[in-house]
Amino acid sequence: MEVTESGIYTAASAYEAQFLGSTREVHLNSIWRTWAPPKYKLFVWLILQERVWTSDRLARRGWEHSPDCLLCHQTLETAKHLLTDCRYTRRIWEYISTWAEQPNWQPRVWRPYSSVQDWWDMITTSTTVSRKAGRSLTLLVIWELWKERNARVFRRREASTLTLMTNIKAEAAAWMLAGAKDLALLLSRE
Repeated sequence: MEVTESGIYTAASAYEAQFLGSTREVHLNSIWRTWAPPKYKLFVWLILQERVWTSDRLARRGWEHSPDCLLCHQTLETAKHLLTDCRYTRRIWEYISTWAEQPNWQPRVWRPYSSVQDWWDMITTSTTVSRKAGRSLTLLVIWELWKERNARVFRRREASTLTLMTNIKAEAAAWMLAGAKDLALLLSRE
């Protein structure tokens, strides 16, 4: 039983006791307050927690896996590689940068980052675009990259970068129809 400093037990004191010793993850609010369907937010939250089942994580568990990134076939698949360093992914970000008219999203101008969290913070805090719009589009791109990766793992189907961009644009249009106002403002030139 948890009690307050005055020695009186309250529901509020019991609730507060649940959080003793925990820390707040301020950056995670940037995910939950973004316009996107919940499954996208949850997935990106898992990525930032390093809880997504990429090849490196499967290898650590001793589970069956393909050792190489299935998007570029060049190096071990990690969340960081899959979302930021893979040549296939970098091409997608080049297309996104051009489509959204955001030169800061060109991979060649990204400042150095050591983790997916560093990269997320860098790409979603651009001074040239609304944070909500940038985060929504980033969530969308991450999800579509993961779906492409899974199509290659489970269905043995590969889409070109142009096909994936078509999918991203179609999904963005659906999000805008569903109420993603900031994203609509960013991509309203279409």
